[in-house]
Amino acid sequence: MKERRLTFGGVGMLFLPTVFIYIFSTSPSYEFFKPDESQLLLSLKKRTEKVKVCDEAEQEAFQAAQANVLKHMRTQHVQCGSRERVPLTVKIAMDGKEYVSKSIEPAGLRSDSVVFVFEKFTFKSGPHDILITMKDAKEGPEIKTYEFREHIDFQPRRVVLVTYTPESDALHIHK
Repeated sequence: MKERRLTFGGVGMLFLPTVFIYIFSTSPSYEFFKPDESQLLLSLKKRTEKVKVCDEAEQEAFQAAQANVLKHMRTQHVQCGSRERVPLTVKIAMDGKEYVSKSIEPAGLRSDSVVFVFEKFTFKSGPHDILITMKDAKEGPEIKTYEFREHIDFQPRRVVLVTYTPESDALHIHK
């Protein structure tokens, strides 16, 4: 049997795809931002208040009705009141000018899950005053308004991330 050897032409054929990959991965460069732009990114998830919450009398009546049902016929994880949650209103202002003002609905078929927020916008680099306001779209004394106000010097081609952490119950910045 003939012994196969790697020739100069064979080495060239194996090396040719490497050259093409290198040329086409560096030649048409793509820039996400212009050299003098920055980006603010608001990315969070938050569980809002329920639309209807039972008071103590309704809760007791609900528990009594559940106790009358046979144990094997009870539905699991049923709660008094509605499962539906209220929307979240988000406002983002920079240097006194409002950029985003919207009401975001909760996820889920019955609007009973968390609210996902992903807002980003690009602007000129430099120092800016940022104001982010977040509130459940429900009135009442127990509804908290979250406010994030800070003066930030945005570096060119940088993304500043603002998130919400339920542990601290506040908006935080990640530079």
